[in-house]
Amino acid sequence: MLTCRNVSENASELLDHEVTGLAHLALRLHLFICVHCRRYVRQLGLASKAAARLDDDWKQGQPTEQDIEALIRKLKNA
Repeated sequence: MLTCRNVSENASELLDHEVTGLAHLALRLHLFICVHCRRYVRQLGLASKAAARLDDDWKQGQPTEQDIEALIRKLKNA
């Protein structure tokens, strides 16, 4: 059985779909059981999405305050 520390160390790989086989199954089993790790992985995923969207916006030019507020609203509804 994985510990919460194992999950936190591998959360990025899990979100990037780089974990396969038994390691993937062990991570998913732990997430099924542990509400704290589920919350951590969900928040990490949201932060990753926010960073990616901001990066895309900045490639097109500096985002405005309204752009940032719209992004926050979208992430809250995701």
